[in-house]
This record gives sequence, C-alpha cells and structure tokens, in this order.
Amino acid sequence: MHDPEMAAQEVWAYFKRLNKGLTNSGRKVNLIGVGAGRCGTSMIQLLFENSRDIYATPVKEVNYFGVMEEKHHPRGWSRRDYERIFLDADSEKYVCEISPVYLTQPGSAESILQYNQDIKIIITLREPLSRSISLYKHLYREHGNNSIEKYFTEGLSQVKLNAVRETDWLSPGKNILQSQYADAIAKFLKLFPRENICILLYEDLRYDSAHWINTLESFIGLDLDSSFLSCNVNASEDVPLDLTPECANKLLSHFLPDVIRTSEILGIDLKTKWYSHTEQTPQRSASLIMPEPDNPQRPTRE
Repeated sequence: MHDPEMAAQEVWAYFKRLNKGLTNSGRKVNLIGVGAGRCGTSMIQLLFENSRDIYATPVKEVNYFGVMEEKHHPRGWSRRDYERIFLDADSEKYVCEISPVYLTQPGSAESILQYNQDIKIIITLREPLSRSISLYKHLYREHGNNSIEKYFTEGLSQVKLNAVRETDWLSPGKNILQSQYADAIAKFLKLFPRENICILLYEDLRYDSAHWINTLESFIGLDLDSSFLSCNVNASEDVPLDLTPECANKLLSHFLPDVIRTSEILGIDLKTKWYSHTEQTPQRSASLIMPEPDNPQRPTRE
C-alpha cells in the first residue's frame, strides 16, 4: 500500500498535467531521427533518453509525419495532438523524436518541412542487404514467413511490378524499398540545408563507434554518455536463414545502382566502405552477406 498523502500528490500532479494537455500544446520538435530502421536508431534513442539536454519521446517511433497525420490516415492526429506528446518537455535544448520510417515514407519529408523548416535531421544508413536481413529477423513473428529465400524472391517481384503499398509495413517489397536510400536522401537534401542533416553509418557504430558518436555529438553540440554503447539494444531475433548465394547476389545486384547513386549524392564511397572486403563487387557468398549481431561494440575514446 502506498502513502495516501503521496498518492494524493501524484493524482494532483497528474490532474494538473492532464488539464495542461487540454489547453496547451507541447514544445515544437527541433531534432528528429528519420531512419532508416535497423541502422542504430534505438541506440540513438537510448543516448538521447539519458541526456539532460534532450527531451526524447518516452516511446520511440511516434510515426506521425506521412503516417498518422490527419491527411494521411482516416483516424489520424492533428498537429496539436502530435505536440501534446511532448508536454513533459521543459527547458531542454532539444525536443526529439525518432521514427525510422520517415526516411523513405512518401510525404514524410514534405510534412516535416511544413512543420519546422529549421529542424535538425539524423539519417542512419547501413549496407542494404544486411539491413533488409536484419528487418526480416526483427519482424519474423509478425510477417510469418519462415523462408528468407521465398521472402526476398517475393519482395524483388513486388518491387519489379511496382506492387508495394505505402503502408504494407510487413511486405518484403517494403523492406527492400526501405533499403534504397538515394531518392529519399536527395529529397531531404533538396528540402533542408545540408548543415541541418547528419549522416550516420551503422558500420561505424559497430567498428569505429568513437567516430560515430563524435559525429553525432558534433552535430547536436552536446556530449553524450558513450558508456551506453556497450548495451545490446533492440537486437534482432536469432532465426534460421536459408538465403542462397544466388538469391543474395540478385539482391546485391538490385541494390548496387542505388548504393552508387547514394555515394554520389553524399560524396561518400559507400561501395568501397560496404564491399571493399570483396574487391568492391556485390557478388558475395551467402556466408559473407549474413549480417553480424545488431549490438555494437563499446568504443575506445580518448
């Protein structure tokens, strides 16, 4: 049993917060993580949740812009509804949310611009096939497809036929499209100043996490607690993978033009960075394309 007086104080505090929510909106979001997913976004959420200078939504993936907005969803939220999510924000430097679907979701970038043209944006990328496999594993219980070979064969067919619906979140075609970054990044760079966009690579988080977190800290102008980088955050399930080299090569060949174009847009040689261990060719064996565990290593920082 709780102390009655303390319980009453808690009820009164909740009443005041509820009343505030009926009359006010929260602070405007000025920092946003747009994905892609399975690229370290949960680690960023954890780091931000543990910073006194950042208010991060208690629940990751609000999925408002381009998804739950009134103009995009029959039971969608108003702008005021969205900002009420941030009622607990106080005097922090940043009010932040992270929704990995925003990067490639049609309409999201434009809606974010209409909301706050000065917002700071974090884009996270990962070698496309590893990202797609990680999402397959992460959503394994939901999509119910126990053959990754059949899953990706179907996905390639859906993409080729342009048969992927915008909100078919569990379809293999949607997974593949979320690993194609070039068009989405070009759109964000067209709409927002380059200095307001931070590009983070999942591979840096795994193998050079000191550089990864320094890039993030420089972008937001804050020091973050790097001890959290030793945590195993939102790792994918350990599920059986029957992906053959033939199917893997089809996927890699499908992704390669987008990788090259993304490299040109960003001025980063992603082809070499992602495929240098195979002499810069996407023709890798199935054993080589299997993604490593999603939990990053702890960095050594000076």
